[in-house]
Parts: sequence; structure tokens; C-alpha cells
Amino acid sequence: MKVWSMMLLFLLVMPVSAHQPSTAFLELNADRTQATLQWALTDLQRAVGVDHNRDGQLLWSEVVQAKTAIESYIRESLTLSAQDQACSVQLNGPLLLNPRSEGGYLVLPLRLACASQRTADTLFYQGMFGFAPQHKLLLSNSGDDSVQMLDHATSISLTQTRTSLATLMEFVQQGVIHIWIGIDHLAFLLTLMLVTMVKRENHQWHARSGRQALRSAALLVSVFTLAHSVTLILVSAGLLRLPVYWVELAIAVTVVLAALNNLWPLIRKVSLMVFVFGLIHGFGFAAVLSELMQSSSSMVAALAGFNIGVELGQLAVVLVILPLLLLISRYPWYGRVVLPGLSALMALAGLFWVANRI
Repeated sequence: MKVWSMMLLFLLVMPVSAHQPSTAFLELNADRTQATLQWALTDLQRAVGVDHNRDGQLLWSEVVQAKTAIESYIRESLTLSAQDQACSVQLNGPLLLNPRSEGGYLVLPLRLACASQRTADTLFYQGMFGFAPQHKLLLSNSGDDSVQMLDHATSISLTQTRTSLATLMEFVQQGVIHIWIGIDHLAFLLTLMLVTMVKRENHQWHARSGRQALRSAALLVSVFTLAHSVTLILVSAGLLRLPVYWVELAIAVTVVLAALNNLWPLIRKVSLMVFVFGLIHGFGFAAVLSELMQSSSSMVAALAGFNIGVELGQLAVVLVILPLLLLISRYPWYGRVVLPGLSALMALAGLFWVANRI
């Protein structure tokens, strides 16, 4: 009982929402004299303190009132230089609001002025990393139509041409990271793997042969992969879109339903259930790439890399889980203790995530 309690506590203290971490967007124009920076209002609140009356609600008047503090924070967070000489970064228009599906973003038009009419060649961004270690900056450079993701304070060259292979490999890494920090995705995978080891006969679980178990696991993982890949492509191509709030909530619900189906197997066509739930999980993956449509030539490489990374990260997790499950599923107590116990934990964790996302 103590072991189950500790496992449940571990699941509950993990991040409630892992699909849309703190993300900023920076788009540079072709000659790098202008830029558009987008910061989430929730991030700005943590960094600058936009909510002046501290009532928990951000009013547009409060955002405008904090304009000077926001400008100061921009200069602290974003540095551009030309031949090692700092360029001036200034607001170049009124503050705007982008009501994105995952929450409001402040749109900051910027003017970049470098000495002797030079063009900025280096960018240093340290943004919100002090407040949100998982913060990312999605940089779109119109000069070479490239896109890249910065996940730590770093200095990058703006003149070095980025190849499609570099973009591909960068987003492979981001895809792996995304699946590994997505505790609800991992909980859903574990829930699926639990029942691939056994079959239900006469209201009891009986161990499958190793070959049968591997075949069943390969089928469900393949169906899940196919489903969320379809959604990822459709969303990233701008053909399908759902509010992140509902996606996060629905993903938590899929964990609950899959776990309950392990306890009371009412849905016989599990592969069909996994396909439908995989479509939902695909929305969670696609939320990270919601801005890639702005860069058509880089979108394909970034999308492919991210999807490959998600699959590689998922495969690594499955390869760790499967041998252990194959080993313990040989024992009679697997169907009586392990499967129902872990499924009940997944259901409780899923209910906790649902409650926190409502």
C-alpha cells in the first residue's frame, strides 16, 4: 500500500500541463531592421508584475501602464549586435494583443538600429528562463526563411545559413524532450502497455506468450503513433485547430478512460479507442508548433523532425517498459495486483489532472 501511495504522490506532483510550456515568439524581417516579439501575458506578470492591483486579473489598462517596465525588460532579455557592437532595440508602435488559444500574448513591434547602418548579425536571448526553466523562444528569420527553437539563454548567429538538416535535427531533439516531459502522455502509454501482456478470459487475466505480447504492444503503439501523427500534420498545416484548454482537458480524460477500461474492459476494440485517443494527443504535440506555418520552407523539416523526435522518445520509453512488463507478467499476481493497481493509480492521476485543468 505504501508503494502505491508513493507512486500516486509522484504522479500528482508532476506538472499538471506539459504540452504548452512558456513559449515566446520572435520574427525578424528580411533585413533585420524590424522584429515582432510575442510574450505570454502570464510570463510578463511573473517577470514584470503587470497586475498592479494584484487581483489576479490582467486588464489592458494595466498592461499599457506597465509599458516602461516592459520596454526595460525587453532590453534586458533581448540583445542584438552587429560586428560586436550592440544595436538599439526600441518599441516601434503601439502594444497589441494576440488572443491565442492557449492564452493572451502581448505583441511588441520592435525597431532594430545598428551603428553605421550595419545589419544585426548576432542575437542573444535570455528571456524568461529565470522564471520558467522550460521556457522556449521560437525564432523565425525571414532573411533565410528559417525557424529554430531556443530552450536556454544563448547567443546565435543570424548570418549563418541554416540547412534543412540542422532544422530537422534541432526539432528531433525538441520532440524527444517534449514527450519525456509530457507525464500524461507517458501515463497513457503505460496504461496501454499494461494490457498488452495479458488477455481476458472468463473474467480473468491470463499471460500472453512473449511473441503475442510484443505483437499486441507493437499494434497499439503503431496505432497511437499513426493517429497523433495525422493530427500533428493537420494542425501544423493550419487545417485543424482546437483551443489548448480543451485539448489539455481531453488528454487527461483519455488517461482516465483508458485506465478504467483496464479495470472494467467494456471497450473490446482497444485499437479503435487508441486511434481516437491518439488523435486527441496529437493536438497536444501540435500546440508547440502552432507558429511554424509562418515559415513555409522550414516548416516541413521542423514538423518532420519534431514528429520523429516524439516517436523516438516514445519508442525509448516503450523499450524500457516492455522488458519489465514481460518479466513480471509471467507471475499470477500480475493480473490480480500489478495491472489493477497501476491502472487505478493512472485513473486517479488522470482525475487529478482533469480537476486541475477545468
